[in-house]
Amino acid sequence: MTASDYLTLAALIIVPISAVLLGQYLQIRSKKREEIRKLRESKKPLMLDE
Repeated sequence: MTASDYLTLAALIIVPISAVLLGQYLQIRSKKREEIRKLRESKKPLMLDE
């Protein structure tokens, strides 16, 4: 096997794994942001019409 074969094999293994990890990271970040947004909305004072 040549060096380019090893690089191709490494890419075939590393790229899908990194894509999954990146997707998980983005989902976790999105959930945290959503939780923070909901918390901020729940702490807003009520605007009552007088």
